[in-house]
Amino acid sequence: MVNYKISGIVTLGFLLVSWVLLTASFTTYTYKLGDSKEIEPQETVYLKFNKVKLEIDGKEQWENDITSGTKAQTALRASLAFAAMSWGLATVSMILIVLNTIGLFSKVKAMSWILKLGPLFATVFCAVALLVVLDMPDALRKDCKNDNIYFIHTSPCADLFEKFKQDNGGWENGPSTTWYLLVVSTFFSLAGSIIGAIFGRYFRE
Repeated sequence: MVNYKISGIVTLGFLLVSWVLLTASFTTYTYKLGDSKEIEPQETVYLKFNKVKLEIDGKEQWENDITSGTKAQTALRASLAFAAMSWGLATVSMILIVLNTIGLFSKVKAMSWILKLGPLFATVFCAVALLVVLDMPDALRKDCKNDNIYFIHTSPCADLFEKFKQDNGGWENGPSTTWYLLVVSTFFSLAGSIIGAIFGRYFRE
C-alpha cells in the first residue's frame, strides 16, 4: 500500500511542478530579437502569442498587440494551443491521481490506463509546444519580407534569422522565458510520466 501511494505522490509532485511552469509560461514572452548586448543603447523586441513589446536597455518602452495574420503569430499561437492542451491534461491527471490515491476509482481497470497515458500525452503536447517555436526564424524571415512585424533594423532578413538562436556581434535573436519554461516543464512531466507508468498501481483489486 505504501509503494503505490509513494509513486502516486511522486508522480503528482512532478506533474505539479510541470503544471506551475506551464501556467507561468502563459504570461511570459516566447521569442526575442534585436541588438546584441555590446550595442548601446540595446533595443530588444519580445514576442508572444498576442503581444509584442520593445525594451531599451532592459526598460519597457511600449507593448502592443502582435500584428494579426503573421507567420510569427501563427507559430506562437500553435505553441500556445499545445501548451494549453498539456496544461489541461496535467490538471485532469493530477486530480484523478489524488482521487485514486485516497481510494476512489481504484477498482476501475480503465483508470490504470487513463492515469498512465494522461501524463504521457501531457508530456507529448508540452514537447510539441516547445518544438513549434523552433520554426520562429523561418516565420520571422517571411514576415520581415512582407513588412508584417515590428523590426528595429533594415538588414536583409536572411541575415537576421539564420538560426533559432544566434548572436553575430550586432544582432541577436533567440528564445525567451516561455520557451525555457516549456523545456523544464517537459522534463518534469516526462519524469512524472515514467514514474507513474513504471511504478504506478492505479488498479487495486
